[in-house]
Amino acid sequence: MLADDAMSRASLIRVMSPAGRPKTDLADSIFAVTPQRPAHMPPKKGGTKRGKGGKKDKGADVDPTEVVTAFQKHYTRLSRERGLDALRLGAAEDNGVLSVEQVFTKVVLHPHMVGPTCELPHLVTLLDALAFYKHLRHLCIWQIPLGDDGCARLGRFLRSSKTVARVELLSCSIGGEGCALIGAAIQQSPVLSRLALDHNQIRNAGVNAMRASLESNSVLQSLSLRFCGVTPSGAEQCARLIATCRLKDLDLHGNELQALGAAMCLVALRDNAHITRIGLACTTWGAEGAVTQALINTMEANTTCNEYNIDGNPIGDANALKIAAALRQTAHVTAVVTTDQLTPAVFHEIAKLADANLKEWLKKHKKKRGKKGGKRGKKGKT
Repeated sequence: MLADDAMSRASLIRVMSPAGRPKTDLADSIFAVTPQRPAHMPPKKGGTKRGKGGKKDKGADVDPTEVVTAFQKHYTRLSRERGLDALRLGAAEDNGVLSVEQVFTKVVLHPHMVGPTCELPHLVTLLDALAFYKHLRHLCIWQIPLGDDGCARLGRFLRSSKTVARVELLSCSIGGEGCALIGAAIQQSPVLSRLALDHNQIRNAGVNAMRASLESNSVLQSLSLRFCGVTPSGAEQCARLIATCRLKDLDLHGNELQALGAAMCLVALRDNAHITRIGLACTTWGAEGAVTQALINTMEANTTCNEYNIDGNPIGDANALKIAAALRQTAHVTAVVTTDQLTPAVFHEIAKLADANLKEWLKKHKKKRGKKGGKRGKKGKT
């Protein structure tokens, strides 16, 4: 997708980690923070910030100290009442105490980050505390076994949340039934726009449950099902999901669709007017001409989808050259990611053609924005 994910680039608070464990931005970060104006500073000239229609901006007068302290007290009390040790949620240099200088918007839970014990009761307690916290935007749960009970409890949290727009549940031992529970929750979430279920063995039943949940959902924009154990017999469910969903980004990377399944997905994509990016990398197909032809037909027929990721599939130079020829006729396709097992000349030809299409796309849309701006300027003078 052309838009950057600004949320994932927010500043991050470090968490307490075992001695000697290598530090990385993702592995050591539990809270992303949104800078707020310190309480001691005078208000900006012009008074209280207002949103559309002159309404007061809800975040304009937030006191970070008050908000974070209230959350700390509530979470600590809940943990104590349930006989649990509270998870370590702050920075190492602060002895596990959250900073009260900034309001956090992102939570990442991982066994190595929040302490040696992070089981379902701890997760449920934290979710109960977060239910009263109105600033959370991004929830990540990594390598914590949820099971059906955990998915049911998380589902209740997501249904009631009015702020959480992005959820990552990676390697959480979620199966088909758990996926159905999550799917039922996103049907009722008014704000959840991005969901990742990577490395959970939801298999064919999970894809079917997700398809059913998305048929009437127009809020979710991005769904990642990487390495979810989908087999060739589940490819039909993937194709039905593609045909009926209103997603913009769907990633099926690492599922064993094989040639027939990949072709079915591409045929289903042909008439989808919403998906702008499709991920079919490492889906166990190669030089079969039928898949390449299905890809080319979809590139020509679908002017909405502009990014195709087919990396990890050994398509061969002959098929790659056919895709290159199609790129010359499909200016809307701005990215085709292919295997690097192609000869360098063919590989770079595809990249060069896609890059040329992208430059033309950016030039065209820049002109449109300029014209709109000009009209507004003239109208303002009148």
